[in-house]
Amino acid sequence: MFKDKVVVITGSSHGIGKCTKEEFEKAGAIVCTIDIEGDPYFTGDIGKESVVRAFAEKVISDYGYVDYLIKTMLLPSLKGSIPVHMKNLISLFALALQHPFF
Repeated sequence: MFKDKVVVITGSSHGIGKCTKEEFEKAGAIVCTIDIEGDPYFTGDIGKESVVRAFAEKVISDYGYVDYLIKTMLLPSLKGSIPVHMKNLISLFALALQHPFF
């Protein structure tokens, strides 16, 4: 079903993103990933428009199109932290709301 489909996954180094990446690869998809913590395809912060543009240009240059875009993310400063500080919430909301529109 996903054989040779181009799948873009953000936040692919850990957790749901990593699992999603692995499952699409098993299904035969071409998986293009980006993560701030290091990624074999593209490393970068999706909260920065210039990074998103560079990543998109690489995917389009490499494959010409995208079939599926899957967004997963976790801000490192929020990992297991309770209580959550207001500046972290603001960063999380900004990232979640802004990056789909770059």
